[in-house]
Amino acid sequence: MMMEQSKVYISLKAGTASLILETSAATDGQEAYQQIKSKIPSANLGIYGARDIQTLLRSHREFKAPRVFTDIEKFISAATVIKKVLV
Repeated sequence: MMMEQSKVYISLKAGTASLILETSAATDGQEAYQQIKSKIPSANLGIYGARDIQTLLRSHREFKAPRVFTDIEKFISAATVIKKVLV
């Protein structure tokens, strides 16, 4: 029996907004983290591992209705807009 590989989730909370980027593997998560930090150095990011998004949301109830992304460019775009609005 093969165990299902956990996914890596990168979160950004700003004000009442929660954004989550879902990556399929740890190496993808690491690359995505570095890419986000290079574009938005001031971003306060959280990194989590979970089997799926439902499991992550059950174990981290502080995420209220997050926007979940699988595309890093869309995540960065949304994060940039949120950061500009809050500044």
